[in-house]
Amino acid sequence: MDEFVELDEEGIPGHGSHHSWAKRIHSVLRELGIPFEAEAEATRFHLGDLVVEITEAEKGYQVSLSIPLPGGDEGEDPDYYASIVRWAARLLSLLGKPVEYSLDTSLPDYPTLYAFRRYDSPEELAEGVERALRKIVGETQGGHVD
Repeated sequence: MDEFVELDEEGIPGHGSHHSWAKRIHSVLRELGIPFEAEAEATRFHLGDLVVEITEAEKGYQVSLSIPLPGGDEGEDPDYYASIVRWAARLLSLLGKPVEYSLDTSLPDYPTLYAFRRYDSPEELAEGVERALRKIVGETQGGHVD
């Protein structure tokens, strides 16, 4: 059988979105070898152990970073947290200002700092994320973010 069937990304679970900005970001993530999940209007991926989520916000669009903080248990590895903070700091520096922060201590053993970069337009969001990811991947050894 010599037929080639092209699947629409929207038909693949975890890869669907009908928005052009999301499709552009998904395309960049695939090109750079960064695995991602897309559910409804959110796209999630990891830079190291840093979780990054891109969504439509109440007013515009946002990139959200989930930065776990030490919960105070003896033996927690400071290098684990330092690595996540380094990824977050690099991404935020490339995404630019303004950055908003929110501390979540609702689960005392798992405090999380959330960092948000909001955008007014989908084009600005897609351009900012693409530029930042290309720069980060270009800086990593081997060309791929693990």
